[in-house]
Amino acid sequence: MGVRQSTVHEVNLYLSLTGSPVTGLVNTNFTMGIKKQGGTAFTNKALVPADVVELGSGFYSFNFSAADTNTIGEVIYTLSGPLFDNFKSDKFLVEVAPLGIEQIPEDTCLIQGNIRDIGGNPAVDHRVYIRPVNFPGQSGNTILSSVPVITNSDGLGNFNVALLRNQVVLIDINSTGVKTQITVPDQASALLVDLLP
Repeated sequence: MGVRQSTVHEVNLYLSLTGSPVTGLVNTNFTMGIKKQGGTAFTNKALVPADVVELGSGFYSFNFSAADTNTIGEVIYTLSGPLFDNFKSDKFLVEVAPLGIEQIPEDTCLIQGNIRDIGGNPAVDHRVYIRPVNFPGQSGNTILSSVPVITNSDGLGNFNVALLRNQVVLIDINSTGVKTQITVPDQASALLVDLLP
């Protein structure tokens, strides 16, 4: 599964210098280039402070905007800077949303995340299991099913799932040890790492 067209996308990268993890970097320490499907050259992606989040121990999260993912096909990105030497480029695939969910309903929040192993490699096809906590449940005039929502991480370790806003859910990602209750934010999208206790 790739990234849905015109949605925010997050990638997590491990950065090191001569084999040691690099910490303390901010958006101005990076130069990022991006080339969309059909493009002939890389264009500079201006990184603002909100686009770069230090996760710790050399790991950083980089956000791609809906404008970065508005073209179907492969997106190649480069990252350079004088303070790290282990990363050159990577790519992700932008796909059309499956039939019937081209537009996410207004009362849902798109929860996005990324799973990597301890070596920084994408955790492919790891199950993300989400179920409502309160029974019976309702959203407006609708009665909610107790059937869980299940998705899997894609070839880059990414996953996303639309959930009804303001619902209390249990998120279980067995391979990571994450098993926690969250309240789905009243907003269009959110990163799972920002919702964890």
